[in-house]
Amino acid sequence: MEQKKYEVELTTPLGKRRGNMDLTFEDGKVEGVLCLFRNSEPVTGWIKADGSCALQGEFHTLLNKYSYDATGKICDGKLSLMLYGKMHNYRMEGQELSDVR
Repeated sequence: MEQKKYEVELTTPLGKRRGNMDLTFEDGKVEGVLCLFRNSEPVTGWIKADGSCALQGEFHTLLNKYSYDATGKICDGKLSLMLYGKMHNYRMEGQELSDVR
């Protein structure tokens, strides 16, 4: 089991929003928490050996809840995801803060 923490930036129509994502990797499965907009929500999914991944989750703003399916890559200390929702798509980039042991 490997745990990592990422500082993430979500690009929205109203600008960039910063947060954190704590992820645990085990046997190709990914579980964790996305802390964004002063809320913490669970994230689940899978990851392949090359870093390509698919995640599912949601985030809350003051007015709305957004469920998403995300695809992208997590490797070499970086996270790059495209979040697909019902009405909007968002790009999320991140940098690993440190190994959590």
